Amino acid sequence: MVVLNRFCYWFSTRFGALIVGIITLVQCSIWFMVSIISLDNLDIVRETLKIFLENLNLQNSFLSHLSRDPHIYLIVLNVLVSLLFVSTIIMVVGAFKCKSALLMPFLIVNLLYIISMTLQHIFLMINYKKKESGGLGALIFYTNIGGLILRKYFLI
Repeated sequence: MVVLNRFCYWFSTRFGALIVGIITLVQCSIWFMVSIISLDNLDIVRETLKIFLENLNLQNSFLSHLSRDPHIYLIVLNVLVSLLFVSTIIMVVGAFKCKSALLMPFLIVNLLYIISMTLQHIFLMINYKKKESGGLGALIFYTNIGGLILRKYFLI
């Protein structure tokens, strides 16, 4: 069994948990601000999503429901981000008190967060391929961009 005892080859895992916790709290705060602003301006969000889906030629896909009613998606996003926020605070408290059991909620919720982001990317790319609007080059481009964004989540 692999036991992690160093973070970035130099720092202790306790300090690494604090760094990851602070970065995740900042990320969750940004998601909260964006989703709250989006909930206040649903008409602008609908129009922006409609234009985005038209540019990708995906206006007749399952994502068109998202552009008609983004309220449900934003509520689910808020619930997931709030779970991540609470589990991150529990992880930071666990790092301060040296209780490794308090890291488990963060690991579980962060795994769910990464899986949901990966599935969103996969469904978007499958839908984009079905439409074949931009050709193979555009599909490769969007897949690589999505992969880079997802890789960022795996490193945090």
